Amino acid sequence: MNPYITALQGTNGKEIDWSGFKSWLIAKDFSPMYISNCVGAAKRNIDAFRSGRLSSIVGSEKIALRGLSNLSKYLGCYSKFKTLLTDSGLHWNSGENADWAFFDLWNCDLTSTYNWLNDIKAKLGYETWWVFSFQLLTGMRTGEAINSLNLIAEHGLDNYLDKERLVLQHFKFRQIFLRRTKKVFFSVVTEDMVKALASWNVKVNYVCLAKRLEYKGLAVRTYDCRKLWGTRMREQGIPTEIIDMCQGRIATSLFQKHYFRPDIKSMLDNVRQGVRQIETMIGLQNF
Repeated sequence: MNPYITALQGTNGKEIDWSGFKSWLIAKDFSPMYISNCVGAAKRNIDAFRSGRLSSIVGSEKIALRGLSNLSKYLGCYSKFKTLLTDSGLHWNSGENADWAFFDLWNCDLTSTYNWLNDIKAKLGYETWWVFSFQLLTGMRTGEAINSLNLIAEHGLDNYLDKERLVLQHFKFRQIFLRRTKKVFFSVVTEDMVKALASWNVKVNYVCLAKRLEYKGLAVRTYDCRKLWGTRMREQGIPTEIIDMCQGRIATSLFQKHYFRPDIKSMLDNVRQGVRQIETMIGLQNF
């Protein structure tokens, strides 16, 4: 029998080298947040894996399965994980995803994100407000927005901002922004955003930001910022292909790979018009 599977059948999971698992994930070039989620989910659900009852996993099913999947690969027993997944009636891509997408659309109120930002401004001040406002204005993932602000705080805008096109050139910093599965190549900015970024000199991290929100009784709505950006751009008539490009999703379709070549200047100007509307909604000009 595979010795790693034997270890999984122990009584407390202490046989697993969690530090080694974390190092293995780091070597795979996953983001710190992804690694933290995987390790935490695997630890919480190791008993479900060891007992062969994945149906008893706790927490987010998606994150739990992601953690256990990576752990099984690290331990060399991925085939066991896939068998348990099937036996438990669980699927990575079930038809329920379409139902979830519909109800998320039906029940979503993205406009309340603006009220959320106003609450942050009132209760936590400019620094915290600007981090999440910057994410909303660029449409980036939370970690990407934080990495961008930290890069600016440390090195400024000189080698980062294309002053002619008014874009942040994330692609120049491959190790930070062009990860194995999640990427962001550039972000469209405005003159007012450049002014705010030019004076930014504070390094932040997600954990501290989340604790600040929790302390003031505010929800963490970072994903809504990304969704709101995409929604507003689409309402502005921006093609889906361009929205995907701005948010780091480069499709592999034949059309995207070989035929879709928009005029870059017009594309950036159109996106910037949408960004300016979001600026007005959050009151950036008042700072």
